[in-house]
Amino acid sequence: MDKRHVDRSFSLAATSYDEHAGIQRRIGEALIQGLSERLMLQPPVQEKCRLVDAGCGTGYFTNSLISLLQHGHVQGSAIESGRGQQNEILFIALDRSAGMLDVLKRKHGGTRTTGGDLAPLQADLENLPLATGSSDVIFSNLAMQWLEQPSNWLDEAVRVLRPGGWLACSTLLPGSLIEIQAAWAGLDSAQHVNAFTAFDNLRAAAPVNASLHQRRFTELFPSALDAMRSVKGVGAHTVLHGARQQLTTPGRLKAVLAAYEQQRQAEGVPLSYEAGFIYYQKPH
Repeated sequence: MDKRHVDRSFSLAATSYDEHAGIQRRIGEALIQGLSERLMLQPPVQEKCRLVDAGCGTGYFTNSLISLLQHGHVQGSAIESGRGQQNEILFIALDRSAGMLDVLKRKHGGTRTTGGDLAPLQADLENLPLATGSSDVIFSNLAMQWLEQPSNWLDEAVRVLRPGGWLACSTLLPGSLIEIQAAWAGLDSAQHVNAFTAFDNLRAAAPVNASLHQRRFTELFPSALDAMRSVKGVGAHTVLHGARQQLTTPGRLKAVLAAYEQQRQAEGVPLSYEAGFIYYQKPH
């Protein structure tokens, strides 16, 4: 994966990301729900919790994550709005894309947000500029698949967690964007979507005793063009170089859209993402 190309893609998409990120939000909400269930059993015990959103994008989940952690008993079992002692939160919003962080800063305004301190940080997930054992929760929604060595990111996340801290991470698996690949299949034999890490390989790279599962998310669009625009709108169009060149040819674009329309369902044109989820608590 060419990180420079990924950075450019996401920076260019920063202002349109939230408009097109319907499936990304659904996957992130599912990730937060899984994290919430685990924190209800074993919440952070620090009076000031350090929470890292690794690959934070425009900061869509900032308030939800702070709300999840700022309420609860410091040594109890309830993570529920309006109950227990309110914790202070240091929220580190980390992303490689300067464009995404610019949108996050405008959205949340300064270094203080509801319930905690906000610290935007431009950095590489495979080389986190954070101290060992310094963070209580690391959340990362759909960033891992754009890394050169995803296993390096998982090693870094484990290093940065405090004992007892939680990692909640999602990524894309093979089967994502299969409708787009199927639409191209009648035109050529090239790979037109990313080669995502297989679930078995994800399990092998995950920390020992991590909990993993996968789930498919499908969104329906008014047209094939709308579906493909949604991929570009979130900066995820990091397909192979040759395929990108061919996609700009009007004749080939017309042909692939016609083929994609053949997959239309009663409610619209489908676009699917196969998501993998990792939850891990660092041993005390």
